[in-house]
Amino acid sequence: MIYIETQNTKLNTGGCTMIGTYEITGEWFGRLEEVVDYIEEEGYEVLESNREYISFVDPDDDSEYVAYLGGTARTIYISEIKEA
Repeated sequence: MIYIETQNTKLNTGGCTMIGTYEITGEWFGRLEEVVDYIEEEGYEVLESNREYISFVDPDDDSEYVAYLGGTARTIYISEIKEA
């Protein structure tokens, strides 16, 4: 089961798979491709990606999500996750 906390800070499936915001995980990336890989490695299918957001779907129940990105010229992090 997938849920997003009320503050849109964490996406979690089955207590094992987690994609979280920088605020929760502290994770940042150097390239957009690294963020896409991070989401795909957690079992999601990425539909679209750019420097502003990444849209992805949970293949188990077809729920769609959007991860909004933030960062600097040299870093990228997930700032918010919303259900599409």
